[in-house]
Amino acid sequence: MNRTRLLSVAVLSCALVLGGCAQILDAAIDRAAERTGEKIGDAVGERVGDAIVRSYSPLFLSWYTTYLFGMAFGAGAYQIGEGYEPGEWTRWELAGEPGPKGRSWMERAFLARLDDGKEWWRVKFFDGDSGDTVTIEALFSPGREQLLRMRMQLPGEEPEEVPVEEGTYVPPRELTEESLEGAKVGAESVTVPAGTFDAIHYRFGTPGRGTWEWWVADGVPGRVVRYKETGARDREAPEGAEGLDEDWTLELAGYGDGAKSELGVLD
Repeated sequence: MNRTRLLSVAVLSCALVLGGCAQILDAAIDRAAERTGEKIGDAVGERVGDAIVRSYSPLFLSWYTTYLFGMAFGAGAYQIGEGYEPGEWTRWELAGEPGPKGRSWMERAFLARLDDGKEWWRVKFFDGDSGDTVTIEALFSPGREQLLRMRMQLPGEEPEEVPVEEGTYVPPRELTEESLEGAKVGAESVTVPAGTFDAIHYRFGTPGRGTWEWWVADGVPGRVVRYKETGARDREAPEGAEGLDEDWTLELAGYGDGAKSELGVLD
């Protein structure tokens, strides 16, 4: 995978995770990712070099965008219970063998809630294969109903504004309490890089789309300490996507408070 193309899709993934899009069980996620990819992906492609749309088929782009999108927001944007307080942050590592530059990770931070109720969030994505980091800071309307502004920084570049259009963000839709109760596997002790937690294990699945699992514990922002996705085995990847693992796990590697803007959005 070309590094530029990976970063382009990572930008999309991180931008979407900021909003807490909670509907991973709905096929609308695929459509939302594809629509947003067409808008943001084009702008990013022009910024970093060769346009990804000219290099890969729409089928590949949709598949790979959804792949990284799911990896990003599955780590914690699907909130079960309490969310984040201003200044709180979490970081998740991709479990398994690290890349040449270390383990890939994603960091999410709630930077500030403004007097008018708008919220600034940050997502950082580190690629363990290339060693590159993408940073996104985004402003949302009160209640995170609408994405209003986005600023990003690519490796070796100065921060830049990314165009935000109507319809590039899908607000969260929550599962019912009854659905969550039905998905509860039970209480478990879970050890992740950030420590050992007494967690509640939830598991969902849909025909042809695999399973999604969360381990949720008190005492950490967002409460998610582990997320695992198992892909549907009868789902074939399009040309160009061979070798991307459909089974992966993200584990909480760190958390805390005191998060500040890195791109100057609150100066």
